[in-house]
Amino acid sequence: MILEVRHLRILTAIADHGTVSAATKHVYLTQSAISHQLIELEQRLGIHFFHRTPKGMVPTEAGAELIEVARDVLARLAAAEASMLRTSPRSAGRLRVGTDSPLALAWLPAAVALVRRRLPHIRAELVPDTSAHGVDALFEGRYELAVVADGAPDPRLDLIPLFDEELVALVTPTHRLAGRVALGAGDLRVEQLAIHSARPTDHRWLSEKLAAAGLEPMRLTTVTLTEAIIGLAEAGEAVAILPRAVAETAIRAGRVTALRIGQGLRRRWQLITLATGVSALHVQCFVSAVQQVAADAVAPKGPTLTPSNPPRAVTRSA
Repeated sequence: MILEVRHLRILTAIADHGTVSAATKHVYLTQSAISHQLIELEQRLGIHFFHRTPKGMVPTEAGAELIEVARDVLARLAAAEASMLRTSPRSAGRLRVGTDSPLALAWLPAAVALVRRRLPHIRAELVPDTSAHGVDALFEGRYELAVVADGAPDPRLDLIPLFDEELVALVTPTHRLAGRVALGAGDLRVEQLAIHSARPTDHRWLSEKLAAAGLEPMRLTTVTLTEAIIGLAEAGEAVAILPRAVAETAIRAGRVTALRIGQGLRRRWQLITLATGVSALHVQCFVSAVQQVAADAVAPKGPTLTPSNPPRAVTRSA
């Protein structure tokens, strides 16, 4: 059989979002990978599924027909998977979810609540203590699933991408940098930079990214509360760095102005579990729940999952 589920997801993502570039956020493939698979499929079937126009990808008559079938197939697969998750005997037991990032607690509770509704036979619990390193807590048995940002590959672990988020610089609207679209090299040389309190490895990751863009600050200050970080930026006391979605309310209210960091700074949230530790059904359900919550509450410009877009399969880290 030439057609596979991955092809159906690619076709519907392009149709829904208009371009291959936009589709990348919804099928977790690079632009080149999507283009390659689409061209290969068209060549093997001898059919063009889209017209390439200056305004985007427009389905051909054959493409529209297949996309309609694809939506139906994906919806049926999602319904079958949900039914399996609810009734499988492997859905019994306890599932503890934790994180080492206070920022993740903005959306994790809603995701855990969604898992409880989808898998009523398990005890899904959120461990709100962020003091322990997420991966260490897994090995110590404190919880079964960890949510971390930009986790390092480890052969003992499964890493499943959840969604990407953009980090932005925040300044008061009267700041000397407020008229810029993005921060450039040297812009932070005389600035205090306020960031969220985090583990040393997170600080090192951010410092390395800033240094690579020539954005070393005069002084770096760590702050525990998100609203306090925004407050420092609003008062002109510091340039702040936060996820755009977290600061969106303050940005829209005109309290602060958001600037891109260099060419753009993004981090990827991941779900991590021991490679032999948790049922794949539980993992898939949690991935789907986080992505659904994130699409609405955390990353409005990020991945959008609906019942017709089933979650990705679990991928073992290299």
